[in-house]
Amino acid sequence: MQDSGKCGLLPKDLVIKLSRPNLIFKRKTPDGGERYLNPRPENTITVVGDDGEVTVIDLSKPVNYLHLSAVELTAVFNHPAINQHSKASPQVSQPTGPTGHGQVSAPGPTPAPASTLAITPSPPTIEMKPAAPPTPSPEAKRPPGPIRVVLPMATARASPPVAPAQQPGPLPNVWLQPILSRPPVPHDWFASLAYTRLAEHFGNSSEGYFGPIPCWACSLGDVEEIAHPAFRGVILTQKGGLGYLNQGHLARFRNEVAFIGTLESTIEGIGVRLVALAKDLEQRIAFIVTEGYRTKFGIPEQAVVQELARLRTFGALVVSVNEAVQSPDPLEVVWTVPAEQGDPNAPQALEITRPRSGMG
Repeated sequence: MQDSGKCGLLPKDLVIKLSRPNLIFKRKTPDGGERYLNPRPENTITVVGDDGEVTVIDLSKPVNYLHLSAVELTAVFNHPAINQHSKASPQVSQPTGPTGHGQVSAPGPTPAPASTLAITPSPPTIEMKPAAPPTPSPEAKRPPGPIRVVLPMATARASPPVAPAQQPGPLPNVWLQPILSRPPVPHDWFASLAYTRLAEHFGNSSEGYFGPIPCWACSLGDVEEIAHPAFRGVILTQKGGLGYLNQGHLARFRNEVAFIGTLESTIEGIGVRLVALAKDLEQRIAFIVTEGYRTKFGIPEQAVVQELARLRTFGALVVSVNEAVQSPDPLEVVWTVPAEQGDPNAPQALEITRPRSGMG
C-alpha cells in the first residue's frame, strides 16, 4: 500500500504496522523515528451501523481489527488520515481527551452527572467463549540466605565479635502462590466480575464517562465524579477496560494490552495479561499480571520502571505474580476469577483475605 508504483494508497509519511490482533498507525518523524497519530477529532472515524449504533474508531491508538466489521474496516482505509486519495479533508482542531482502545460505542446526549448508587450497578452481560488456560506461573524462588564471609586469622583476632546475622522472616505474601498459580478466565469475564466484587468491598459504584466511553467507577477517595481532576478510583468501561485513575495518572488493561502513564501520554504493552487485583495495607490497588510484562512495551525497561514508580506514588502497583509473592509489602485482600469454577456457566469472582497467621 505504500509503494507509489503499485498502489500509492498511503501518504509517504504514514506507516501501518500489524501487531496481531491490532493495526497500529504511525507517522514518520524528521529524525527517522515514528510517532502515533495525534489524538484529535480528524484522526477518529464515526460509523453508523444498520441498527443505528454509532461506533467511534480512534486511529491514534492500536485498532483491534477482529472487532471491526467489513463496513468499519473499509471506513478506516478510506479515511483521509490513511487514504491520500480521499476527497474529504480532515479538520484541524485542538487535541481532545482520552479515547478507548480500538473501537468504542459513542454516547448519546451528555447526561446529568450520575449519583452514587447504594449498590453496585450490574456490569454488561458478556458471553464467554472457552479459552485455553495459560501456563501457571513458575514457583517463586525464595531469596538466598545471608552470605558468610571468612576473615583472615589475623584480622579476625583484631576485630570485635560480630553478632550472628538474623535469618530473614517469612515472606508475607507466600500464601498467594497457590491462588495466583490458577489460570484466570478470559479478560472480559475477569474485568466485569472482579470489578463487581471490588466495588462491593469498597461499598460504592456509580455510572459516568471515561472520555466519551460509558463506564462504572468505584471511588477510593472523597471525589465520586470520574471527570473531576481529583478523582481516585477503579473504573470499568463498557468495552471491558479495567483500570485505575488518580489525578490523571492511570493504569488500564483491555484484551491483554496494558496502558500506563497519564491521560495525555501512555506507554502500551501488548501481551500483558491481568491475573488478579489486590489491595495492600496502604490501600493501594495492585494489578497482578503475567511474567515478563516489562519487556512488552517496546521501550527500554528502565523507562518502564520509571513509569511504574510514578504510578506507585499515585496509589497503584503493577507487578507480576512472582513479584507479588516475593514482595515484603503485605497484600491484604486479593480478587481473582479462576478458570476452574463450580458452575462454568455462572463464574464467580473470589475475594480472599490474607490469613491471620500471615499477618505481621
